[in-house]
Amino acid sequence: MIKVIKVIGIILLAIIVLAVVFAGIFWHRNIHWYDKYEKALKEADAKEKQVTLPSGHVINYGEVENDKPALLLIHGQMGMWEDYALVMPQLSKDWHIYAIDVYGHGNLPMRRACTIWIQTATTLPGLSII
Repeated sequence: MIKVIKVIGIILLAIIVLAVVFAGIFWHRNIHWYDKYEKALKEADAKEKQVTLPSGHVINYGEVENDKPALLLIHGQMGMWEDYALVMPQLSKDWHIYAIDVYGHGNLPMRRACTIWIQTATTLPGLSII
């Protein structure tokens, strides 16, 4: 009987140790999830900027400045311009990058009408739509 209790105790202790280890890994990943994005943004030398459109709307965007052709990146739902951080270092070798926030995401307030994208694109310095 004592042997069975020892085995159960060892198994319970192992389960507790594994749970603590997995909780620590989970905590660490959640606390440091953005580190790789910050490193990539720094590597690409991306800067966060804002521009006010003639309509008064403010557009928040990230830019990697260089003398290459312009590339406009618009993130998908539930995102922000920094979502492109991991690909910006590679893209910046061939492109001058503009990554804009969609209204209601990133650092922009929600707007009722989101039909200003052409105005947005033509307002960003160096970017034009043909």
